[in-house]
Amino acid sequence: MADSRVLITGASGLLGRHVMQEFQQNRWITQGLAYSRAKGGLIKIDLSDKSAVEDVFKSFKPSVVVNCAAERRPDVVESDPSKYEDVNITVPLTLAELCSKYGAFLLHISSNAVFDGTSAPYRPNDKTNPLNAYGKHKLAAEEAVKKFPHCGVLRIPVLYGRLESLDESSITKLLKSVKNSGQPTEVSDYEIRFPTHCDDVALVCRQMAEYSLQHPDWSGIFHWSNEESFTKYTIAKIIAEIFNLPSDHLVGKKEPSVGANRPVNCQLDSSDLKALGFGKATPFRVGIRQELQQFV
Repeated sequence: MADSRVLITGASGLLGRHVMQEFQQNRWITQGLAYSRAKGGLIKIDLSDKSAVEDVFKSFKPSVVVNCAAERRPDVVESDPSKYEDVNITVPLTLAELCSKYGAFLLHISSNAVFDGTSAPYRPNDKTNPLNAYGKHKLAAEEAVKKFPHCGVLRIPVLYGRLESLDESSITKLLKSVKNSGQPTEVSDYEIRFPTHCDDVALVCRQMAEYSLQHPDWSGIFHWSNEESFTKYTIAKIIAEIFNLPSDHLVGKKEPSVGANRPVNCQLDSSDLKALGFGKATPFRVGIRQELQQFV
């Protein structure tokens, strides 16, 4: 496809790595930006340095920018919200400004945490009401970028995928609780999750990018999510079953999780993108077996 040059921020992170691979494998000219884990062909850059980011725009000339950069751990953001406003709010605004200036489509990754969890499933135009600082950051970023033309927002749920460590996802981290079979281990059996494989989200990102090149006026807020629902407790039990590990020590905790206030059910309605023929859904048992095998 002509003009298929994509710039990916947060390219060393869990989602960013999958997005990089998806575009690279489909013949896009791809450049990733990272900071703390920049390696290989990634450019190390502080995204808060607008001048440095603009230099990349000038030299690389992206037709699409996918913003995967964020502090996405709710408890971390809750501990010091102002510390993470830069990466979560200011950086998306900077990217939207530069995309507008240089004629690129911005695809900004957001979260189901913009909802309060009382009226699922959520359509893109449903009322937002974030319960924690992370959700408020994501909503503020959405409000900032949607003021610019040719910007898309993709809200997603909790993710898992190919890992550098179990701690990269709250889903895969549950293997530690499963393997800790020497003592009773409490696991949340309260909030409902819709774990989605990063490959599925990466595919949607590429499809949205390609659609944006064919439809220069396209913009809006969109959702993508797997439809299988679990609690952390049921996920842990599934992991134990898949790998034939003990699970009698796991104790379901039927009350709100400690830490940042989390919505009970933020299921996202993905029908708008499905109507365009976008996406795929990796069955959870298939995906989690594949990604945890090396850690068992």
